[in-house]
Parts: sequence; structure tokens; C-alpha cells
Amino acid sequence: MAQSHTTMVRLDRLESALVHLTDVIVLQGERMDFGFSSLRDEMRTMRDEMRTVREEMRSVHERIETLTDRFDRYVGMTTKERTSSVERFALIEERLTKLEERGGI
Repeated sequence: MAQSHTTMVRLDRLESALVHLTDVIVLQGERMDFGFSSLRDEMRTMRDEMRTVREEMRSVHERIETLTDRFDRYVGMTTKERTSSVERFALIEERLTKLEERGGI
């Protein structure tokens, strides 16, 4: 009987240890579920923010392209105007030279 009492005590301790381990495992599982849920929420937030940043970058890129196009047109018009002005002044200079030659000046 002493041996069965010792066995019962050992079984009670073993059962108590198993109950404690089960409680720890359940608690850790709940903590992991909460952690993964938080991580999932953070990742969702980061994806949304990255999407917003990509859209803003796309908008900035479009504005830069628009400005570049306008600047290119401005440079083209300015170059054309300066070239035509130089050509016009050259024609005027040529006419004046001919007038001076004819007038003996």
C-alpha cells in the first residue's frame, strides 16, 4: 500500500505538472495569436502606406514630366525666337549695307 500511495502522489504531481504545462501552452498560444494579429495589422497598415507613397510618387513623376515638357517647349520657342531675331537682324543689316553702298555713305 505504501507503494501505491507513493505512486498516487507521483501521479498527482505529474497531473499537476501536465495541467501547468497545458496552461502555459494555452497562454503562449493566446499571446502568439495576439502577436500575429498585431503583426498582420501592422503589415496591412504598412502596405496601405506604401500604396499611398507609390501613388504620391506617381503624381510627382507626372508633375515633373509636365514641367519638363513645358520647359522643353519654352526652350524650343526661345531658341526659335532668338534664331529668327538673329536672321531678321542679319537681313536688316544686309539691307542697310546695300542702302549705304547705294547712297555712297
